[in-house]
Amino acid sequence: MRSFLFVVPVIGQETTRRCLDSIHPEDKSALGLTHEELMDRFLIVDNTRKGHDPTDLYGLRRYRDPDGHNLGVARSWNIVAREVLDRGLEYLVCMSASMQFGPILHTTWVDQMETFWGENVIETEGHSWHLIAFHRRVFERI
Repeated sequence: MRSFLFVVPVIGQETTRRCLDSIHPEDKSALGLTHEELMDRFLIVDNTRKGHDPTDLYGLRRYRDPDGHNLGVARSWNIVAREVLDRGLEYLVCMSASMQFGPILHTTWVDQMETFWGENVIETEGHSWHLIAFHRRVFERI
């Protein structure tokens, strides 16, 4: 499988719970990742006031500002963009915690990414910036 890393900045715990419940692989989510792939390809940026209960995040990797600041969406993306470059990954996938996936019907988000692999930007239909992938070239030029 090709290389990418999801970043999901979170602040609302209930919204986050619904999003994470919808990507749980046992439900055969239309996101299109197995449990092992989720563990390696997902980073939650915890922007909550007191910190998310880690047991609430399915064991996904979590980053929290050492001073407990809300980093906001753009700065959260930047943290993970650095990791994409450092690890030599191809894409940063920015996903809003408001995204919810149903069961697999005709395709998955990962399959849709494969269709447009190599483009600078891959955007999911109908959700715009809520689920969008940026090729590393975008960050290497900044």
